[in-house]
Amino acid sequence: MGIGLMNKMRIGGTILFYILVCSPLFAQNITLIDSLRKTLDKQTPAKQFDVLCTIGFEYRISLQDSTFLYCNRAFDLGKKIKIKTGLAKPLNFIGLAYTNKGDYKKALDYYYQSIEVSSEQNDSLQLAHAYNNLGRAFYDLGDLARAYENFNLSRTLFETIHDNPGLAYVYRSLANVYRSQGNDSEALEMSSRALELRKQIGDKRTLASAYMELGLLYQGIKDYTTSLQKLKQADSVSGQVKDKLTKAEIKLGIAENLFELHQPDSAFQIALQVLQLIKNGKNYKLFLRSSMLSARYYILKNNQDKAISILSEIQSDTSGFGLASYQRDAAFRLLSIYKKRNDKVNIEKFTNRYEFLDQKLENTDLKREVDQLKFKVELEKKERENKVLKITQEQNTILISKQRTQNLLLLLIAMFIGLLAFLSWLYSRKKKRDNFKLELQNKEILRQDKEITLQLENLSAANDELSTLNHEKNILMSIVAHDLKSPINRIFALARILEMEGNLNENQLNYLRLIKDTTNSGNSLITDLLDVTSLEENQFEPTLSLVNIQELIQSKIDVLSISAEAKKIQIVVENEVNIPITTDTDYISRIVDNLVSNALKFSASGTQVLVKLFLSDSFLVISVKDQGPGFSEGDKKNLYLKFKKLTARPTAGESSNGLGLAIVKILVDRLKGEINLITEPGKGSEFIVKLMVQ
Repeated sequence: MGIGLMNKMRIGGTILFYILVCSPLFAQNITLIDSLRKTLDKQTPAKQFDVLCTIGFEYRISLQDSTFLYCNRAFDLGKKIKIKTGLAKPLNFIGLAYTNKGDYKKALDYYYQSIEVSSEQNDSLQLAHAYNNLGRAFYDLGDLARAYENFNLSRTLFETIHDNPGLAYVYRSLANVYRSQGNDSEALEMSSRALELRKQIGDKRTLASAYMELGLLYQGIKDYTTSLQKLKQADSVSGQVKDKLTKAEIKLGIAENLFELHQPDSAFQIALQVLQLIKNGKNYKLFLRSSMLSARYYILKNNQDKAISILSEIQSDTSGFGLASYQRDAAFRLLSIYKKRNDKVNIEKFTNRYEFLDQKLENTDLKREVDQLKFKVELEKKERENKVLKITQEQNTILISKQRTQNLLLLLIAMFIGLLAFLSWLYSRKKKRDNFKLELQNKEILRQDKEITLQLENLSAANDELSTLNHEKNILMSIVAHDLKSPINRIFALARILEMEGNLNENQLNYLRLIKDTTNSGNSLITDLLDVTSLEENQFEPTLSLVNIQELIQSKIDVLSISAEAKKIQIVVENEVNIPITTDTDYISRIVDNLVSNALKFSASGTQVLVKLFLSDSFLVISVKDQGPGFSEGDKKNLYLKFKKLTARPTAGESSNGLGLAIVKILVDRLKGEINLITEPGKGSEFIVKLMVQ
């Protein structure tokens, strides 16, 4: 980024004013709104309904209060003129406005009203939109199960009525759900389907968005080549529309891919084009992304002063428009630059700044998760209350209906009581019958009240049963793991037998090798699962005995050397313990096995793993040092947690289930020892275990 252009786009009061005042103008079609307002009073009531809905829809993102005003007018007008279909449309738009405003309670209320109204009118189109909007709200709240359920209901309706625009929108929603679940293949499938439908529809703006969404999805899974291809197609289509912000976002995506594909000069030139596109109608997020890309470019080109200038501008902003993630990244890059310069003052400053912003983001994410959980619980409670209320309303309706009938009969009898004594006699007789019926009805109502109370008690018992079932599920998982181990071992044995038979071609030998690798991985996972479950549930003291450490370690290294030789890794053992010590043989064996296995798994071919054992005072010290990728600061927080996969990946495609270090930590704690890590990213790691011995 040039200094002159940067000066024009400095972050400060001018930018803040621009965001507050000018940004809403780019979130709505002002020309369309003005045109519709001018023609509103000249239309028929039915046309006025459509115009009010359209104006309300245009305001949904930036001026939600205007959406509420116009859509409520549309709803009242629709009821007044008794339109036969579409009455749910303004309710859907009000729900969207509340969603954009972040008030999900009211949004859900309007979506449920929309479902009720569209169902009454047999309006499949608005019903489909309501389910899709409801799914989006649940997705935003983190309730993926309900989101998926509503998206599928919407999808079925759109398919039934052959509404391709709506169906394309649902496919995009489903792609987001699958992406959140880590199911990238299904996410790509849904996004591709949305793209094909947008091609059939032929609308250039939505087609460009579809290409862009698919391209960004590929970018998210780090397939930068395919992502670049899709974004270039989006760029080609976007040239035919007037949406500058969409064009800018597409170009920025292309620049980011080029940077990852080692074409920084091209990426930088496109980033400058993006800044030019948004200078008169700036989207602040795009501005920050472009600035960060420019800073990375200058860092790559070793022009640290320009990089510092850009990153400092991002750091200096205090507007609070959700910029903490960008400021954290900027602080990290500034810290890296000042470390290279050995600028101790700024190193301390930006270390503190980075840690503060990182913690702030973590706190924000945690608060969001807590709020979502509270809302989910509140929603479930409200749904239960609605069910009870519905039953009560039905009972009251029956009672009121019967009461009205009785009152009418009493009124008629009172009018004729003075006319005929015979009618009076009939009335008295009828009244007795009615009172008897009323008594029976009251008894029936009491019976129903007792039944409702019993149902509530059953619901409480069911909740207790669910808790028990959850415990049984954990036990069942352990049993299944045990039962799986035997057939996996049999598969491995059969593969060995086939290998010993001989007369196999190269492909068959490769298949056998894959079978053995797969069964070994499965066996390893089951063993780790059983180990960690057993260790957590059984808090037994270690079994202490005299152990010949040299023999124990050498036998373990002999087994591990097979894997090391396959990867051309040298295991060097420096064992200074030449006397028997009192400890738990199995625990020591597991600790060494897991630490050395991890070192081999994450080390590259041609490197070395150093295993040291020595006595220090009353402690046995075990050190395992590798030349692997090391651990980041983020990794260290999750180092000994179960199922937490860290940033490093096995170098030869081995499986990694995130249990090895968790097991080591449990074993070390049982032996009343301690484990420490010395690591530096890119320069290897050393785990040091200290155990008290006798």
